[in-house]
Amino acid sequence: MNKTRLSQLFNNYIEKFEYINSPDLNETYKWIVVEQYRKSFDLEATDLSSMLYEVWRISENIIDSANQQPFYALVTYAKEDPETVRSMFRNLFLQMMVEISPRARRGSMPSSRKARS
Repeated sequence: MNKTRLSQLFNNYIEKFEYINSPDLNETYKWIVVEQYRKSFDLEATDLSSMLYEVWRISENIIDSANQQPFYALVTYAKEDPETVRSMFRNLFLQMMVEISPRARRGSMPSSRKARS
């Protein structure tokens, strides 16, 4: 991860926050989508593909496009091999926990809904 570039992106977003989230651009819906996503995502769901489909449905216009549908492909793969997808998410979350700052690490790993309660 290029931390310098990520920092620049965050700084630019913060500087232009009012403009980006103005009624003219109507980008505030993305914050609503993020909150719905967080409430719906549950890595321990019995039916992983159905849970991922619901998450995809909430966020499809942000993640997938007409020509590229990576998240929907993930939903399809979860139908075929849910435990591999679950394992891939766990590995991703563990990697993220190693890379984030100690202050942020005090929160919970986003592996399940119960962890965020």
